Amino acid sequence: ITSSTAQMGQRVSFTVAEDVEIDNKVFIERGAVAVGTITRAEHKKSFGRGGKIDFNLEYVKSANGERIPLRAITQRLGPKLKSFTS
Repeated sequence: ITSSTAQMGQRVSFTVAEDVEIDNKVFIERGAVAVGTITRAEHKKSFGRGGKIDFNLEYVKSANGERIPLRAITQRLGPKLKSFTS
């Protein structure tokens, strides 16, 4: 996803990086697809200022095929680095 091509309302897919387990049972497998929607897309600006993209994560498919609703929280880890948790 880049700010130069992203558009508001565009659907985007993400891949789960690690199994999500609860009580040693896998509920969301590594490689599962999570789906979201872009809510803001601003192209890069002059003088080297970068663009901005905001998105909402909507759901991920569980190991048994169910859609699990997601809620994400953004945390700032450094000057430009962010982490998303659900």
